[in-house]
Amino acid sequence: MAADLFLEKGYEQTSVDEVIQRAGGSKTHIYREFGGKEGLFLAAVKYLCAEVQQPLETLDVSEMPFEAGLQQLSQALVRMLLAERHLALQRLVFAEASRFQKTGEIWFAGGPEVTHGIFSRFFAQAMEEGLLRRADADLTARLYCDLLSGHILDRAWLGIGHKPSPAVAKRTIDAAIDLFLRGYGVEARG
Repeated sequence: MAADLFLEKGYEQTSVDEVIQRAGGSKTHIYREFGGKEGLFLAAVKYLCAEVQQPLETLDVSEMPFEAGLQQLSQALVRMLLAERHLALQRLVFAEASRFQKTGEIWFAGGPEVTHGIFSRFFAQAMEEGLLRRADADLTARLYCDLLSGHILDRAWLGIGHKPSPAVAKRTIDAAIDLFLRGYGVEARG
């Protein structure tokens, strides 16, 4: 599949002929369907975004108590962020975004914006139910996701040190939830 080749080799080192060799088809089909290698690359980025987001998007926490649901969503997000396929996608997008601006736009819309939307809806419902103080749910979601992702994701995708262990990920999630609830919870936590 084209997406796998782009992840393995990057845009520049992947040829249309290799894609055809691995996935089948013809150059005529690729050019008719995607307009060429760049269009195929952008379609692959869109596909990969949907693929890595799928576990988070399908997680249903609607019947859980708020804090348990937040814990489940947070764990799913951190697992997704630290998955090798996601890290490879992020490296690929960041490497090519300056060459193809559309790459960054596709990634942002299909990645961070999807994640923020999931958390925003979750927080808006909790605010409506009086479980969180009223605030801008979208901004709240962005800030919360930043709490979870910045510290562990940057080091992981840059390959600095070892990928965070499950214990480090859990500590990060627990600290983010604690800090979040101290700021947005209806009652102060002690």
